[in-house]
Amino acid sequence: RSEQRTVAHGPWNWALFSSGCSTVACAELKAAGEGYDKNSCCHYLDFCSMVPQDKCPVKPLKKFACTEENPADCTEINNFMRINMLSVDVGLYYNFTTDANGRPMGCPGMDYKRWVDNKAKMSSITDCEMNTAPAGDDEGNTMADIMQLFAEDNEQWISEFIPVFDAMLENGVDTANLEASPTEWVNANCNDRKKICKL
Repeated sequence: RSEQRTVAHGPWNWALFSSGCSTVACAELKAAGEGYDKNSCCHYLDFCSMVPQDKCPVKPLKKFACTEENPADCTEINNFMRINMLSVDVGLYYNFTTDANGRPMGCPGMDYKRWVDNKAKMSSITDCEMNTAPAGDDEGNTMADIMQLFAEDNEQWISEFIPVFDAMLENGVDTANLEASPTEWVNANCNDRKKICKL
C-alpha cells in the first residue's frame, strides 16, 4: 500500500488481506467439540460476536462472515484484516526487491500498471516466494524458517530479540556523555490530513 506522503508516493507498507470465514465450518467445529487452530478465522467470528461492532477488528463483519448463501465470499481474498507490516519485516519472510524509492517489486501482483504508475494506492494481491537466504544458524535454516519458528513460539522470539535489540540501541553510543532528550513531543496532537502537529 502506498501511503502517498512523499514525492515518490511512499512510504509503503504491506496490508494483510484474507478470504471470508465460513460460519458453517466454525459452527461444525464448535458442535463437534474440536478446538480451533490458533490461526483459525473462527476466533475472529467468536470475538466479534461478543463485542460492539466498532471493536471488531474485521470490517465489515457481514462480508467476512461468509455463509452457504454466499460461498464465493469464503474464497475471494478481499477482507482487509487491519494489519499493516513494513517491508523491512516482511522481507525477512518473503523474497522481493525494491526500486530506488523503496517501492516493493519483484512478485506477482506488484506489476499492476496503475500501482507502478502511482495511480492506485494498493497493488494487486501479491504472491511472493519465501526468503530462502541462509539464516546463519547451526541448523541450516532459511530466514523464512526462522520467522516461522518465531511466529509459532513467542517466548523463543522474545528471548532472542531483547538482547539483540539492546545491543542495537547501544551500538555506537558514548554512554559517558548521554543527555536526557526533550519529551515535549510526547504530548503532540497530530492531524494527518492537514499534515500538522501541535503541542
